[in-house]
Amino acid sequence: MCIQDLDANFIELFLDSIESTFSKVFNTEVTRGQMSIWRNQLADHDIAVVTGIIGEEHTGMVIYSMKGCTAERMIQFLDPSLAKENDMKMIYDGLSEIICILSGNAMTYFSENEVEIDITTPSIVAGNAFQMHMPNHTMLTADLLSQFGTMDVNIAIKRHGKKHKIKAA
Repeated sequence: MCIQDLDANFIELFLDSIESTFSKVFNTEVTRGQMSIWRNQLADHDIAVVTGIIGEEHTGMVIYSMKGCTAERMIQFLDPSLAKENDMKMIYDGLSEIICILSGNAMTYFSENEVEIDITTPSIVAGNAFQMHMPNHTMLTADLLSQFGTMDVNIAIKRHGKKHKIKAA
């Protein structure tokens, strides 16, 4: 997949849904930072959450990547009782739930624009020195800044069916 294959309207709608979800769930603003092309190299993060996009007209994936402390802050905001625990399994489980909420909200946004998609169950990759190799995938990376830290959203969505107009947000 090359940059010309990416569906920019779909990506914009996805980012809008993430901003809305952070506002509703965390009662905080998300600021978009830099956007860039990702070519098989994640930023200096130690957690990546991978979800697949499957639809009649679209396929692809979304990879959320962040530092462990960013994930911990998000989870502790939702459940302050975890503030003194250093249980990474609980952090990963909580992070999976947050990504499911983000994905569910994205599906609602797409449905409102008459684009039907399904998003797969998130998978988490974690560690100090992992690398992800995605052959044949060019992704657009958006840095999202919040009170919890930076989260990169790496999106590769390809339109393979008929053209569909997405309404402006």
